[in-house]
Amino acid sequence: MSKSRDPRPWSTKKPQNFVLSVVLIIVAIMLVRQGLDYIDQGVGGFVPYAMILGGPTLAAYYTWYFTIRKFEGE
Repeated sequence: MSKSRDPRPWSTKKPQNFVLSVVLIIVAIMLVRQGLDYIDQGVGGFVPYAMILGGPTLAAYYTWYFTIRKFEGE
């Protein structure tokens, strides 16, 4: 009995992809909140703005990568 090897990465299989997506969304929320705290304190210069823009952007990309993207062989 030979099984064909699944070409998808481990992180894109269910339920791992949902768990990783939830973790990334939580991290994005934490980054935005921390960025807003830095802006409120008046410290950090460009970094808080990068956190506010970059956190949700990365979370959206990796959520797409883990849950929506189709891999070859599917």
